[in-house]
Amino acid sequence: MKQLLQFKTFLLLAIFSLLTGTQVWAQDSPFYTLDATGSLKGTNNSYAGNCDIESGGITWNVTGNTTLNPWRIGGKSISNVDRTVYTKTPMTKAVSKVALTVGAASSITVNSLKLTVASDADFTNVLDEVTATFAANSTINFTPSTGSAWESGAYYKFTFNVTVSGSSNKFVQFSKVEIYEGTADPSDTRVATTTTFPQSAYSVELGEDFTAPTATVKDADGSPVAGAVVTYSSDNEDVATVNTTTGAVTIVGAGTANITATYEGDDTAYKGSTGKYSLTVSTIQNISDITANGTYTVRGTIVAKSQRGFIVGDGTGYVYYYNSSYNQASYNVGDKVQISGDVTTYGGVFEFSSAATLPQQAHPTM
Repeated sequence: MKQLLQFKTFLLLAIFSLLTGTQVWAQDSPFYTLDATGSLKGTNNSYAGNCDIESGGITWNVTGNTTLNPWRIGGKSISNVDRTVYTKTPMTKAVSKVALTVGAASSITVNSLKLTVASDADFTNVLDEVTATFAANSTINFTPSTGSAWESGAYYKFTFNVTVSGSSNKFVQFSKVEIYEGTADPSDTRVATTTTFPQSAYSVELGEDFTAPTATVKDADGSPVAGAVVTYSSDNEDVATVNTTTGAVTIVGAGTANITATYEGDDTAYKGSTGKYSLTVSTIQNISDITANGTYTVRGTIVAKSQRGFIVGDGTGYVYYYNSSYNQASYNVGDKVQISGDVTTYGGVFEFSSAATLPQQAHPTM
């Protein structure tokens, strides 16, 4: 009886469509669904720091202290920490809507939730960023901030900023993702791209010369946009002032400044789009200067790494960085990093404790 009623409903809609020339569909179905409540398991075990999961031809990555089967995102004793779930495989269709279903969120606070859409797997060329109000046991819809759909070939990342005050693991239930096909207007896909920002964060030493990477604006087909203007600004002039037209930075003090490149021009498609990176200025110390427990800032090269940290050397000595929840996939032997924080002694070895700031990639000219 139920099937007969469904058929009659579909038939009436089809007749209406023929009579009016209007396309009417009985339901709006996703072309891709990720069910995170089933038997999907990652490459790591429970409480994985970083793991990949393949489902339906799409590889997803889950970061942070999490469990799988079902997926839960969280941790313990953390404040304003980002936990991400993102695709490492591009979607092959234009996308008009992404629906995220979440379950219980007991004893964990989700400070913010956003979906980032990018044209590259590193998420350096962001096409769109949409924030949403988190509500446990609900389906949260994300749609393009401009235009009707995100272009085909894009990558998608959910970022949960979470706080857990207690010392036991608490989680947000990550239940399902449904992705709906749309038609992208070519005019909607024109985005400003920063072709020479190799990374989003730079670390420099007090007194070191630094110039912001040159930002260029390109259309969807890769051609430069005529008349596009890039202006630069700094949100902390106690640390760095910047030439608004050339991006030349003058270092005036230690600390962190966000340098923003804003793309302007005659075409409103680019108005207000920005590229941003963080500039951290420090007084650098030699690793050999570490003689007792205290606070230090050092810069060096990763010479070895383990599941929970890595060893950094600068030619004068070595120090260990330990953090039980760091993303080891983000760092490789040979990478240059800068670390700031408290150093303690463990087993006769000096190490940066988990309270240290997560290491930043060092400025390429160091």
